[in-house]
Parts: sequence; C-alpha cells; structure tokens
Amino acid sequence: MLWPRLSERILARRQEREGQTIVALHDPAGRSIRVVGVREWAVLSCADGTRDLAGIAAAVARHGIAIAPASIASFFGEIAELGWLVDGAPRELLAGRVESAHRTPPARAVVPMPGIRIACDGSGGCCRAYATVMFLPQDVHAAEAAVAQADDDGLRFLPLHGSAPTAARAVGLRDGACAYLDADGRCRIHARAGHSAKPLGCRWYPTNVVDDGSQLRVAPVIECACAAMPVAHGDPLVPAGIDRAADLPVGIAVERVPERVAIAEGIEVERAEAFALLDRIAAVACPGDAIGWLWSLADRLERVAMQADVAAVAAMPASVL
Repeated sequence: MLWPRLSERILARRQEREGQTIVALHDPAGRSIRVVGVREWAVLSCADGTRDLAGIAAAVARHGIAIAPASIASFFGEIAELGWLVDGAPRELLAGRVESAHRTPPARAVVPMPGIRIACDGSGGCCRAYATVMFLPQDVHAAEAAVAQADDDGLRFLPLHGSAPTAARAVGLRDGACAYLDADGRCRIHARAGHSAKPLGCRWYPTNVVDDGSQLRVAPVIECACAAMPVAHGDPLVPAGIDRAADLPVGIAVERVPERVAIAEGIEVERAEAFALLDRIAAVACPGDAIGWLWSLADRLERVAMQADVAAVAAMPASVL
C-alpha cells in the first residue's frame, strides 16, 4: 500500500538559528505551524506518494537515518490528525518541469513605468523580508556552482510546497535571512558569480507585473528604500528584450486586474476606466509633499465618485486633480 504524502497546501521551510536546524511546517489556511527536526523531515520528504512504508524506511536509511517502520507510522498518524496528508503522487512530480504562472496573451505589450530605475543599496533588506525565496532548477545549479557549501543533511533546498520534490524550490533561511546572505548583508551568489547568477525573483525584484486587460504594466513594489529612491544610473525595471508577454521568463508572476475595480467605498468602475484615471493622475506633476497630495487626491476622488455618475469618474477634470 502506497503511503500518503504531505499536502501541497502545507509549506515546509528550513530554519537555522544559533546553529540548530529545524523545519517549520506551515498551514496558511488553518494558520497553524508545527516544528519538526531533521529526522522527521527526512521521513516526510521520502513520502512522495510513490512509496509504501517499507520503501520510505529504506529511502530514509539512504540519508544515514535509521527509523523503524513502526515509528514512521506513528509519526504519520500525528500528521494525519492535523489533516495535512493526501494520497497519490502530485502532477508536478510526474511532469518534472516549471510551468508559467500566467496565461496572458503572448502578444500583449510589456510597458514599464517611465523614468524608473533601481539601484540596490546592498544592505540585504529584501533578503530578510520573505519567508520563501524561490529557486528554479537553473537557479539551484547556478547557486551551487557559485557557492560551494557542505550540506550534509540535504536540507538547503526544500520543496516549494508539500513534501514531494518540486521543480521550483525554497532555499533555507539562516537567522531569518536567505541562506546565501553573508554576515555583511551581501549576496554570496552575486559576489562570486554576478547578478545574472542570482535567482529569477531576486534578479527581477522589486518589479511587479500587472495585466490591465490590454497591456502588461510594470512598476516597482515599494517594499524597501531602494525601490523608493530615485536614481539616474540604476537598472531598468525590465531587462532588454522583454517587449511582449511571450518574452517573459517562465516563473514571473503576472497579476491580473479584475474587470471591475473599486475606486471608493461601494463604487466600482470598469477596469479600463480605472486605469484611464490612474494615467491621468500619473501625468500630473507631483508636488513636494507627495504624501499629502495623494491623501488629498484620494479624498477628492471619493467625494466625486459618491456624487457623480460612475462612468464619468475617469473623466475628472484637471482642476480636480
């Protein structure tokens, strides 16, 4: 009988703190976490939906860990009580490839926000901000070629979700930061092999791609000081040669804006109308007090939206802006 595996909805993340390695199992839906050790994770990682109990015990033994089948069954009983187990091998394990996360028409134009360039300050802030730093297969190979590191427990990379191997993987964290971040806050992959060797998400950070129904708008996500500070000689938001949706590398997420957009409490407009209004706002010269100006603009927009016909909101006169 094939043994169950950890559900894809469970996220397993390696954590190293003060020299101790643990694996945190997180259920985002149930908002619950269980912490297991290296031995327990070895058991879970060998349960990929294709092995029976004896096969799991044999696979764990190849990691140099001896656990009796009865102990494995007891541990799985505890995980089963949490409702975290499913049967069968996942489709991704059988396919063995990363598929695009978006279904955007390939000819849709990629339009970066004008005048924006990004220069990383090298402090490693973004490398500490995320519980998951995703590595695609080519990213894993590039990182391991750039940074030779002993990894006796085999836990540097874990599946992106569940316990069965996934093409995209999550790198372990050390003291809350990406394991490839050094003590000075610098990326060791970047330092030894250059920007192009870094994982896809790191190379594109902090770029956000949004499908507005007619084009792909690209803008920075303001999550760190680097993205908010204007620079004259930084990196472009979109690398050269990325002109259409078909040019986007596999693994880039594209957020699709719904067909109707709320612009004020209880007020919705068509997606095209909302972006027309945003374009008009973006074309207005922003004063020195940008925060105060935007706050005032939001207040005026809400009052106009409440008083006027919804279809007329996107045609607000310049005097209102």
